[in-house]
Amino acid sequence: MKALIIITGMLLFTGQSLWAETPDDEADKLYQEAYKLVLDKNYEGAMSKFNKILKDYSSSSWVDDAEFWLCYSREKADQNLEASFDCYYEFVEQNEESKWRDDALQNMAGLARELQKRGKPDFATRLKSLEEEVDDELSLAALQALQNRGDKRAFDTIIKIFNTNKNERIREKMVYMISSFEMKEAREKLYDMAANDKNTEVREQALFWLADAEQTPKVAKFLRERIDKEKDKDVRKKALYSLSELPENISLPELYELAEKHPDDEIRADAVYWISEKSASPAIIDKLVGYAKTDKSDEVREKAIYALSEIESDQALDALVILSKELKNPELRKKALYWLAENGRGDKYINVIYEAVTSDPDKEVRQGAVYALSELESSKSKDYLKKIVESKNSVDIRGYALYWLADRHPGKETTEFLKQIAFNDPSEELQEKAIYSIYEMENNAGVEVLIEIAKKHPALHLRKKAIYWLGESGDERAINALEEILNMPKN
Repeated sequence: MKALIIITGMLLFTGQSLWAETPDDEADKLYQEAYKLVLDKNYEGAMSKFNKILKDYSSSSWVDDAEFWLCYSREKADQNLEASFDCYYEFVEQNEESKWRDDALQNMAGLARELQKRGKPDFATRLKSLEEEVDDELSLAALQALQNRGDKRAFDTIIKIFNTNKNERIREKMVYMISSFEMKEAREKLYDMAANDKNTEVREQALFWLADAEQTPKVAKFLRERIDKEKDKDVRKKALYSLSELPENISLPELYELAEKHPDDEIRADAVYWISEKSASPAIIDKLVGYAKTDKSDEVREKAIYALSEIESDQALDALVILSKELKNPELRKKALYWLAENGRGDKYINVIYEAVTSDPDKEVRQGAVYALSELESSKSKDYLKKIVESKNSVDIRGYALYWLADRHPGKETTEFLKQIAFNDPSEELQEKAIYSIYEMENNAGVEVLIEIAKKHPALHLRKKAIYWLGESGDERAINALEEILNMPKN
């Protein structure tokens, strides 16, 4: 560490910088000033400038540098070893890719060693873990140097280390290194690891890199075998994902067979999704519609509906329209309407959702359609919800729309609309729902209207409802109004 500081200091004083990317940037200038203070052992001054970088230039490329040197300066400035250890710990947790991570780990090890000497036995375990991690980083650096050679001798050395190393973290990271060698022996090792290694993470990584390196029918067949034979759920999922990444002409037949014949519903549902990722062709859309209509598993049918929503084509949206009307399962019709609202472009598709509010025979679906409309972009959502509230729908549906209107679109216009409903709607039940929705508006935005209802509504029981919700609000205006009501002359 000391050598690094000396070298960096020499560069800084000769007008160079190891990190200078944007010399004119204010953050760059501030960082150089702060770093010079570190070299001068003015740690308090350095901390002030590093904190300013973090506060004023939080999106700059200097953030992780400033965070590391802030921890270093704190360590040197106040000698609070545990606080300094915690500072480095937080840095390491949040900056896995930082060039300063190894230095932070090394400094943490030094602090843990000193804290152990000072009678803090719990740091003994942390010290051992840190020393192992520092050793791991050095081992990985050496392995990466071998990987960069790319020749047969380097490959043989890496395989020997992989086969004998008991450090699972190192072995997991070595899978990619092995896959990077463009030779037959590397592919054979990936096949072996994917099928036989005891570490599930190694098997997952081997499957992924095998599909990346060799996009052939042989790999597709092997991945299919792993999906059928692998016992670990996560590894099966990785095999299926890796299969989906192969070219369409190789992967699609296997995905179709998995979607239609595999005994595991979760595998079939995932296969359906990956089918939709291959293309937006009419053939794939027809397949997805078929799965949504006829598959025996609701999980698969629901995934088919979602998969259609992910395809950016009018044909896929038209398919969702059909499914929202024809599916016998109400929950699935509701899903189709929701995804139509999330992805539908234009009034054609939104009107289908609005029609479902009135025409669908199932109450849950009608409510789902209202919720779907509430998810639209702001102005259309508000207009459709108001339209439902003012319609001849059931009070339940109108009240549901009223609730989402207040929730999604709080403000003066909505408050005034709810007030009119509370005073004038033919249904007293809906008037009561409006009063509650006014109370529910965020930041007590409806308190003034609640006060007006409590004082002036012609129906006594609704005035009592408004009074009750005023009491629940805790707003100062509500308390004053309740006092006024108590002092109003009795009839």
